[in-house]
Amino acid sequence: MNELDELEYTAALPRITALLKDPHSHVRAAALEAIANLAPSSAAIALLLQALHDPEATVRFSAVLQLGEFKQLTDRDVFERMLEDPEEDVRWGARDSLDRRFA
Repeated sequence: MNELDELEYTAALPRITALLKDPHSHVRAAALEAIANLAPSSAAIALLLQALHDPEATVRFSAVLQLGEFKQLTDRDVFERMLEDPEEDVRWGARDSLDRRFA
């Protein structure tokens, strides 16, 4: 990534982060994907961890899948806790992330 791209991402990040408060779960889930791709790892991981508590399964599913992409996150417990989620899709996402990260 060149410096100009990095500046554009940095400028866009507050707007994208604000979408995490959108009333529509699909907007929040899309914002998480953008954050995972644009934000520095530590900031992205923190926001994704918060999203695991979203009331909507769509958002939790997106968060757990995105977290599975971060090698910096070494805490298996994060994913193992999500295996207890009431929604099957979220549990599947947690299992997929565990398999990709720790298999």
